[in-house]
Amino acid sequence: MCVLVQSARRSTIVPQSLFIPQPLDTHDLHLNESPIEDKGLDWNQFKEFYWLGIFVADETEVGSSLSEMVRSPAALMAAISGGALSVSAILQPAKMAGTSLCPFFHLTGIQCPFCGMTRAFISITHADFADAIEYNLGSPLIYGAFIWMLYAAIRDLKSRQFSLMPSTPRLLYLGWLTLTIPVLAWMFWSRWLSLLI
Repeated sequence: MCVLVQSARRSTIVPQSLFIPQPLDTHDLHLNESPIEDKGLDWNQFKEFYWLGIFVADETEVGSSLSEMVRSPAALMAAISGGALSVSAILQPAKMAGTSLCPFFHLTGIQCPFCGMTRAFISITHADFADAIEYNLGSPLIYGAFIWMLYAAIRDLKSRQFSLMPSTPRLLYLGWLTLTIPVLAWMFWSRWLSLLI
C-alpha cells in the first residue's frame, strides 16, 4: 500500500512503511549496556559479589542470594571458626596464662578434657607450641580442625553451596578421629577418672 505525498516540485510515491515506527532490536541495545549498570550495582558491590561467585540478573536476586548465604551452614561455620581464630590472634598469651574459662573447673576444681584449650589456641596462634601442648595435649588437633572448618566454609560460600554443611574428605575425617579420640580419652582419664579411683 502506498501513500501519495505531494511536494512543491513533483508528486512522489513514498512507501507507507517509512512512516511506521519500526521496533528496535533489543538485542543490539543490550550489547551497548554495561553489565554493572544493568544490575544496579556500584563497583565495590560488583567486586564483592564477583569474589564470592555471586553475580545474578537483578537486585532482587542479589538480595535473595545474600540472604541465603548469610543463613547457610557454611556462613555459620565460618563465623564460629573464623571468630575463634581471630580472638586467639587478638589476645596475648601472657595475659591469659592464669585464666580458666571452663565452668566445670570453677564448679568442681577438676579440669575437664577441654580445659586449657582457649589458652592453647592463643599460644598456637602466637607460635608458642610448647605452652600449647602443656595447656592441652589435644589442642593442635582441635586447632587444625578449626582451620579446616574455616577453609571448607569459605570454599562452599565461593561456590554458592548454601544448603549443605561443608564436607570433609572421608579419609581426612577418619584420620583426624583416629588421633583425636585417644588423646581426649587420655586427657579425660588423667584429669578426672584417675582422681575418682
